Order: sequence, then C-alpha cells, then structure tokens
Amino acid sequence: MRQLVVHVPRGQGGKVLDMARDLDGRNMALLESRDGGDQDLVLLHVSNGKVEDMLDRLGNMDQASVTLNPQPILPINLATEKIADQVRDVELRSPVEVVLGSMRSIGSWKGFLGYAAASGAVTWIGLTTNAWYLLTAGMLIAPFAQPAMNGAIATAIGDGKMFLHSLGRYFASLATSILLAWLLSLAIGPQTPTQLMSQIASVSMVAFVLPVVAGAAGAINLLQTEGDNLVSGAGVGLLVAASLAPPATLVGMGAALGQWSFAATGLFQLLLQLTGINVAGGLVFALFGVRPHSSRFTQGRRGMLGLLLAVMAMAFAGLIFLQVRADPTFQGGSKAQTALNVMDQSMRERGDAVLVDSQARFLQTGLGKDPAVLAQAWVMPKIGNLNRKDREGLRGEISDYLQERLNSRVSGAPVLLTVTLLDKPPKAAP
Repeated sequence: MRQLVVHVPRGQGGKVLDMARDLDGRNMALLESRDGGDQDLVLLHVSNGKVEDMLDRLGNMDQASVTLNPQPILPINLATEKIADQVRDVELRSPVEVVLGSMRSIGSWKGFLGYAAASGAVTWIGLTTNAWYLLTAGMLIAPFAQPAMNGAIATAIGDGKMFLHSLGRYFASLATSILLAWLLSLAIGPQTPTQLMSQIASVSMVAFVLPVVAGAAGAINLLQTEGDNLVSGAGVGLLVAASLAPPATLVGMGAALGQWSFAATGLFQLLLQLTGINVAGGLVFALFGVRPHSSRFTQGRRGMLGLLLAVMAMAFAGLIFLQVRADPTFQGGSKAQTALNVMDQSMRERGDAVLVDSQARFLQTGLGKDPAVLAQAWVMPKIGNLNRKDREGLRGEISDYLQERLNSRVSGAPVLLTVTLLDKPPKAAP
C-alpha cells in the first residue's frame, strides 16, 4: 500500500475521506482546519493499484495537493486476527509511480558524467591488465542503466520529448567513457590489443539475447514493489551495464590503437544493446499498464508509442540482420564456438585417437588486418608405445583431417590450427 498526505481547502477533508473509503482506504485520519486556517489535512493509505484512481479523483478538486510516499506502507488493523493478509504487499507499482520515479532518478549532469568517467577509467584498467574483476567494478558504478530504462519508459508512454532526453543522456555517458578510454590509451595505454580486449570484441550470434533479458529484467524490477522484489536495483543495473560498459571502453581503446575492427565491434554492440533494451523494456512496461495517458502524469501519445516501438524494433532487427550478413567481424564468438564443435565431432568419428582438450578464439587481426580463428587441439592415440615416426605421422594425419573439416565448416575466416599429440599414460600400478 501507499501513503498519501492530502491538503485540501477548509471543509473539503470529509470528501477526501469518502473518496478513499470508496477505494478501500485504510487507517485514515482528518485534521480539520481551525483557528482561521485555510486547509484540511488528510492522511490515508490505499493499495498500489488504486493510487491512480485516488489521484484522478483528487485532481478534480480545486487547490488539492498531494504528497505521495513511494515506500511500501503496512497499515495494520489490530482488531482482526488476519494480520498476515493485511501486510502482503505484492501488487505492482502504479504507472504514476513508475513514471515519476523515472523523472526523479534524473540527477545532475556533473554527477552523471562523473560516474560515466569513473566507470570508463576502471573498465579501461581492467581491459589493459586483463583483470575481469575490474570490469565488474566498472559495471557497478556505470550510470548507463538509468537513461536506458528511462528511454524504455518514454517509449511505453509514447513521450517523444522524454525519449530524446533519455537518448541524449545515454549517448553523453557513453561518449564520456569512450573519450576517457581513448585519452588514457594514447597516453599510457597498451601498444597492442590485450587478450581481454579480444574476448570482448568476440561477438556471438546470440548476443541479441542479452539486451532483451536486460531490458525485460530492468522493467520488471522497476514495476515491482520493494517488498516483492527479489532482486536489488543494483543487481539489475549491473546486468544492463554489463552489456554497455566493456564495449564502450573497447571503442575508445580500439580507436587509440588504430584497431578499427575493435572499435566497430564495440560500436555495434552498443547499438545492439540500446535497441534491444528499449524494445524489451518498453514492451514489458506497456504490457503491465504503463502506457500513454495511463495517468494524468503521462502526456504521451498512442501514435508515438507505436512509432517509437516500430523504429527501435526495426533498428534492432536491422542490426541482427547486419550481423548475420556481414563479415566475421561481428560473428567472432560463434566462429570460435563452431571450431570447437567441429573438432569435437570430428575426433569422435575417428577411431585411432581421442580429443583430450581443445581451445579456440577469434582474432580480429589474426592475419595482418584480416580476422582469423586460432584453434588448438590436444589428442591422445588409443594405441600406446608408438615410435617417433609413427607418432609424427599420426599427428600429421589428424592435423590435416581437422584442418579440412574446419575449412569446410568455419566460413569467412581462416582457421590457424595446432595439434599436439599426447603420450598415452602408463597403466597405474595395482
């Protein structure tokens, strides 16, 4: 439930109580104006789902003002034994709370860009030193979730002005992180791409799933009340930032190193995440009632809702199509995974050796400026005690066999394969 403190002209407090009773209000109190005062004060509690109705009714009263407590309230009637039923607060937030909460979350530009710069610096250190834990730290302080989710809310309520404002803050924060990573890389950064940079730049064909999940999870988190929310806002914010902070830093570092394939991959990921989060989050908000004119505080238009969703959905689909049709630059993760699958399946079909382990990773600049897949396989012959000539012959046969299979299955990027033949271990003593 939510608590409302209502100020109305003197003598109107009784009408407010009647409105609240019609909406099953609880634990209400009226302080009537006395000694020449000009306002009555009413304290009341209504369920989350009826906050909109209460505000609409109060909106029809002249000179009425309301203070809405956004925290969950547990009004309890001690005269009944069914106290447990009274304290359950499992309703979703009302649309007005979602919209006003979004507007309230917009802080000052200095603090906002300061966090973006701090996130960019920490993430840059992580990519430079190959420290994954620093990437997580950079995601925790990244402010990208706020404009991304505000954009989804703006889409749901069809508010074009709010959408453009959120988009501006989104790109401003990303530009800050990119610029800082670029400057640091020019001044003291690595001279060549690090291993972690290559991993971030290795995009899988299922990368579109992450922004969809992040957008939906972010919307659900903002819709649920504190008492019913099993996941903290910081956790969901980390999920959104996980899809944005590393690619943003990758763009700046790639540009500074002259590795434009890294910069292009990072930019592609940022656009994919933005559109995916917006479409998924906007749809979830709309499905749960946050729509144009869902309250007196949402001044969007239904036509704008359809337009924004259509534009963002088309952009999202276009990016996925680009990834499918483009060169391997945007498919590195899937190329590496395909190589692993091919080596595993191929060795299962052979009867003279088994695959002990394998690795594969995508290189943006594996052959000069051309991408490639670096693969390695460790195999063990089923027959032991092979002489040196037979071992080398078997290794060569397996290498040629795997290379042929890889060349036929991994398209668009050559595979650089290394095969290591392991000795068959002796039987353990009884």
